[in-house]
Amino acid sequence: MLAWWQMWRGCFPPELCNSIIHDGLTLPAVDGTIGHGGTSLVDKGFRRSVIRWVPHSWEWLHRELQHYFHVANRNAFGFDLGSMTEVQFTEYSDEYAGEYRMHTDNTWKNPRPYDRKLSLVVQLSEAADYEGCDLVLEEEPPEREELRVRGTLIVFPSFLKHGVMPIKSGKRYSLVAWFDGPKFR
Repeated sequence: MLAWWQMWRGCFPPELCNSIIHDGLTLPAVDGTIGHGGTSLVDKGFRRSVIRWVPHSWEWLHRELQHYFHVANRNAFGFDLGSMTEVQFTEYSDEYAGEYRMHTDNTWKNPRPYDRKLSLVVQLSEAADYEGCDLVLEEEPPEREELRVRGTLIVFPSFLKHGVMPIKSGKRYSLVAWFDGPKFR
């Protein structure tokens, strides 16, 4: 592994971010859960967000995100990858004090024959639309302001601890996706 993350600043133009937000808000909403690879549950003491699952019919978006996963993996990680799983449209709002405490996106005690290998986040909101709610990475994080730039995409290993700080005002929208692969050895 050559780096903890790969980032593309503002690679999704504002008009595209607006379109994704508009269309994303039409999808069925559920409370964000914790846990995967087994039982998922709502734990408002750990995570407060509203999520919407992006359908596979949004092929153009799935293709675009897969491209960035592959480039990041080739440039920095060199993991044995399988396929992209879900794409999540995520909302954090001051209406319910949105946040997601520090966590990893993989489960080492996973009974499945594959692991989550890479995680991806796309910043859809303008930084001026909210206060707080910063994405935080535990190891060698990028500058806070860089991650707040609208349209910025970051890819990092799913075992890297990360979280979203509590929102103080406004709403923040993002896309989140994961790439699986054969179990780490």
